Order: sequence, then C-alpha cells, then structure tokens
Amino acid sequence: MTNRHVLSSLTLAVAAATLSLATAGRAVELDPAAVAYVTPDQFKWRDPTGQAATNQTVLYGDPNKPGLYININKFKPGRFGNPHYHPNDRYITVIDGASWRGTGPVMDPAHATRVPKGTFMVDHATKVHWDGTKEESGAYLITGIGPATNIEIPKNNGPWAGGDPSAATIILPDQIPWRDHGSFRLASLAGDSDKPGLFVQMLTFSHYSKARISAARMSTRFLSSPPSSPAPGGSAPATSMTPPTWRCR
Repeated sequence: MTNRHVLSSLTLAVAAATLSLATAGRAVELDPAAVAYVTPDQFKWRDPTGQAATNQTVLYGDPNKPGLYININKFKPGRFGNPHYHPNDRYITVIDGASWRGTGPVMDPAHATRVPKGTFMVDHATKVHWDGTKEESGAYLITGIGPATNIEIPKNNGPWAGGDPSAATIILPDQIPWRDHGSFRLASLAGDSDKPGLFVQMLTFSHYSKARISAARMSTRFLSSPPSSPAPGGSAPATSMTPPTWRCR
C-alpha cells in the first residue's frame, strides 16, 4: 500500500502550515461544519502526566487500523529506539526540537543524522531505520495509511557497516523546495495534489487568502505563528490561532 491509496475516491491531504487567523476588533469564530480544530490543551496524550520517554496523541484516524491516520509522537532527551520498519510509507515533519535518524540494522548514534524542527522525512515501507534523541527533546507529526505497525528486527550489535539510503528520505529545513505564489509560499513534499491519493505540502502565509471551498478533506498542522499579525487595514488582531494546533476542513 502506498501514497496512491485512495479512500472512497477522496483525495486526502496533510499540510504543515504557518498561519495566523485573526479579524480586526473581534475574536475569530469558525463554522464547525467547515473547519474542525483541536488546540494543544485538547490533545489527548497517551501519558497525560508527560513522564513517559515517548508520548503520543492521535489527531485523526487510528494508526492500528486501515485508513488515514495522523498522530504526534514526542520524545524526551537521551533515548534511542531499536531498528525497525513499517509495512507502509510514513510521512513525518519534525515539529519541535531535534531528533537523530539512521538506517540499517545496526543502531549507532555516532552515525545518526540530526533532523531539526522543520525537517520533512519519509520512512519507506519495509525499510529498516531507527531514531532517537541526544541532548534535545523532539516531536514528530506523522501521517500515513494504516496499519502503522512497528516491526523490530533482531538485535545486531555491529560493527557499523553503513546505512541504507533507500530506507528513508530526509529533507532538511534549508532544502525544502519552496515556490513563491505571491501571498503564500508552497512546498510539495510527497504525492500529487492533482491526483487521487495522499499528498503532503508545507505552506507559509504572509497575509489573508481568499475564501474557498476544498474539493476534499484537508488536514492541517500549524507549526508556528507570529504572536500578532496585522489584520486588513493595518489594525492589530484581537485574537489569533497560535501553534501548535490541528484542524480538519
């Protein structure tokens, strides 16, 4: 199963975006029939105490079942997982801190690549990889087509003999292929937004976009937002939607 998988002939999208929503003089009120969103205080973490070395909140779907899922995994400093693979491709945006990634059957942090916030990655189906954290904490926004089974391979103590370049794609922040569209910039990272199937884009907005109707459900994660952005006419906004927030429209 790949990113061409089609669910009920519906094009599905996941976008990691930078955006501030505001109006002059009044709070933003969104039509729940058009946009559903969840703010960080509403996230349901697997460990609500935040003490676990790895924590997870599921934002959409169920990673254990067939179909589209979206979740956030966050990691405390100083932990590495064992080499493993997944049956389907996974699309990952680093949304906080920095993690370290490697490929192949031998887990060796000395040969890992640092992936800071803003990095986009693909874990390719059935290919062995591993990751973890060093001094910094980290967090991933992950989407894919389930089930997102985590299959560990037998432990291999090495020695290190090189990784597998086909196991993962890593696009660092300064490598994101941005294209300027005037009021916004867009980077297409996976899939094709003009064809059925899952696609992934990053967007940044400098000001308001026109009202529009999406032909399919769009899932968005706000990575960052300025504390206040001028509303039309130059007046300061009364409120803004600040990150990290998830929405579906």
